[in-house]
Amino acid sequence: MRYRKKLAALAGMALAGCWLAVNAAPAAAAGPCGRGYEWVDSHRIPDHGPKTGSIEVYYNPDMERNCAIVQAQASGERQFMSVDIALAGAKKSADADFGMRKHRAGPVYVSSGGRSCIDLIAIIGPLTRQVSGEQCH
Repeated sequence: MRYRKKLAALAGMALAGCWLAVNAAPAAAAGPCGRGYEWVDSHRIPDHGPKTGSIEVYYNPDMERNCAIVQAQASGERQFMSVDIALAGAKKSADADFGMRKHRAGPVYVSSGGRSCIDLIAIIGPLTRQVSGEQCH
């Protein structure tokens, strides 16, 4: 008799655990820049001709921080990829990421203080795209 009660209690706990696992709310997923970043815009690479990829721009309003990644259109052979971010008009890059990649470069970040535009430069293989005055607040 005692054995049956223990078995029934264990079965009940297992059933409750399964119900909680199935019905629990999923955790907020972090995007390529991390938690709190919202997608803002996309710029094709190159700006004319066959698309090889894009610059994806994100913004975190709580941190007043911009983020960018370069995403290849198709992941095939490794190729040189680069993404560079700066406050608009700055003489130096705030952050950059580059190397031989299959999928993407970045994320790169710059704090804007909520008042400044950003400039972006991206490279996928032999193609370059520059975007000036993006994400102005």
